[in-house]
Amino acid sequence: QQQNAHKLVKTGQLNFAVGGWVMPDEATVDYPDLINTMSLGHEWLYDTFSGVRVRHGFQVDPFGASSAFATFSAKLGFETHLVARLNYYDKGWMQDNKELEFVWRPSPSLYASPDRTEIFTHIMDQYQYSAPGIPTEVQLAELCAPPHNRTD
Repeated sequence: QQQNAHKLVKTGQLNFAVGGWVMPDEATVDYPDLINTMSLGHEWLYDTFSGVRVRHGFQVDPFGASSAFATFSAKLGFETHLVARLNYYDKGWMQDNKELEFVWRPSPSLYASPDRTEIFTHIMDQYQYSAPGIPTEVQLAELCAPPHNRTD
């Protein structure tokens, strides 16, 4: 199995997202903890898979996408950034306006610097806790309705 994993990595059929030793808290970024987990994880991947570098960031379930984590991902050299969950109304607007992919410039001051910190970002289309194919307005009505408005 280890040989198969090494072969898949070498041929580009297997990539790693984020690559931290553990999944960091992306919403309330604590820089020392983030640097520590990323350093440990990236070092292990580099040593284990003969120089592999992580190229993709992923905010899996942060209760809100964080510009701090996006900035950190860009500074780590990630090429892409995937966000799984954000405010349902914001995601609904992005779906309706076909703006689920964009170049995120998470820090105006860092974007103005010579390295122009930015990262290509994709927001996952489906809502995390619902079934595919349910219209946006139905999902929003169900997921965001105050309890006193519910009829079930």
